[in-house]
Amino acid sequence: MGARAWFAAVVFLLCLSCSPMPGPLPSGGAGPVGQPGGRFAGFHYVHRLFSLELTRAEAIGEEVKVTFRYTNQTASPQYAGIDFNFLDRYRTYLVDNLGNRLPYLTRSFSPDRTPHEFPPRITEEIWITYGNFRPAASSVNLFLAWDVNHGNVRADVVFRGIPLR
Repeated sequence: MGARAWFAAVVFLLCLSCSPMPGPLPSGGAGPVGQPGGRFAGFHYVHRLFSLELTRAEAIGEEVKVTFRYTNQTASPQYAGIDFNFLDRYRTYLVDNLGNRLPYLTRSFSPDRTPHEFPPRITEEIWITYGNFRPAASSVNLFLAWDVNHGNVRADVVFRGIPLR
């Protein structure tokens, strides 16, 4: 393995080790916060700039569609979306309970991979689809590299054990 490939692998592993884990956070932090009730209680990521709440996860043929409520928490329009930078482009995926990795396919917002402009303090429903689903799987783990304001802020959103319909 060449020096560049080795360096990229080390950076990738370091970034993975910095991903937030489910559970309560100290005040002022960012990460998943549980909410009472509902099938997807606990699948809520809160950051000072935005919040992302899982509302639905469903298998449709060979794809899994994951739906969220995204809220820009700021007083200004916010450009945000999946981080597709060179080192991060493979960091948005699902892993099912059988150990299969499901790659990103498409999304409801900015399909051309440019950041989407989210209005201030308004909740918007968005969805992301992933491919290569196997019907025997009953749950998935989400790994989402999220970019806010053209790379100024990146959040690694991780939800584990999401049940599928």
